[in-house]
Amino acid sequence: QLPGIDLKNVNISVNEHTLEIRGEQKNEHENNKACYHFREAQYGTFDRIFNLPKYVNANEAKATYDKGILIVKITKEEEVKPKLIPIETK
Repeated sequence: QLPGIDLKNVNISVNEHTLEIRGEQKNEHENNKACYHFREAQYGTFDRIFNLPKYVNANEAKATYDKGILIVKITKEEEVKPKLIPIETK
């Protein structure tokens, strides 16, 4: 989940067998009332790294974001099937 984070501050990449999600949060809130002044700021970076199996197809990875939820989909490559070698007789 990434509620309140601007997507231009989020990077997603696949390197070898890892999925990396990195970002930066820049959030300020200010409230001015007649009797008080309140200001809150949240800043910070985050990163998440996930190990992936060897058989993923990084070229077809897709990310979607909806209502604060980031979904990353990475498809599997087709399994390499053993090639049958016919035996010829002479």
